[in-house]
Amino acid sequence: AATHPGDGSVAAGLYDPLKTSSLTCTVCYRENTNAPGVELRVQWSPDLVQWAGSGDFIGTVKVQYKQSVIETGTGYRVVRVSATVGSGGPIGRLFLRTIATETTPK
Repeated sequence: AATHPGDGSVAAGLYDPLKTSSLTCTVCYRENTNAPGVELRVQWSPDLVQWAGSGDFIGTVKVQYKQSVIETGTGYRVVRVSATVGSGGPIGRLFLRTIATETTPK
C-alpha cells in the first residue's frame, strides 16, 4: 500500500486479517510515509465487483470502519482498520482494499 514496487524491503498490502465477530473484521496495512502527494483510502466490497467507502451503501448493506495508527517507523506507519457491517447485514463475505490516489499534480 503506497510503496514503491521495486523496493522489496517494505511489505505492502493488507495483512493480519482477523474476524472478530460475524459483523466485524480487522486488518492492517503498512503505509509509506515518504510518499508525499499520495493518499490511501480503504474501500469495502461484498463481491469484488462493487466497491464503496466507509459509511456508504451497496444495495441495502452499509459498512463503517475506524482506522488507527498502531505502529510507526522510519518511512512507514501501520494502520489497523476495523470494519463493521451495519444496516443490511450480516453479509456472506467482506473484502477490503486500499486505493492510492495522487493528491498533488505532477
